[in-house]
Amino acid sequence: MHNLVIMADVSALQVKMGIGFGTCALLYVGGVFQRQEFFTVGAALTFALDSEGEATAGGQIIVSESAFQWVREFYEAREIIKTDKKTNK
Repeated sequence: MHNLVIMADVSALQVKMGIGFGTCALLYVGGVFQRQEFFTVGAALTFALDSEGEATAGGQIIVSESAFQWVREFYEAREIIKTDKKTNK
């Protein structure tokens, strides 16, 4: 059973990650009909989403400049040039 192939035509999972740092807020919406949602908003989330969007391949971790200020003495990194998604430059 350890060598059982269930879906042979499925590609390997690839994950890109963006890390941001900044202020954020957690919004609670709902409570009616026993339904509720939580939303995170703010600069930290924006930085993380923008950073993740800059990753071009699975396995990449892109850290925003604000987050890098907190970890730069512990990790080596190289700067990337942010692309304009509209013009692809």
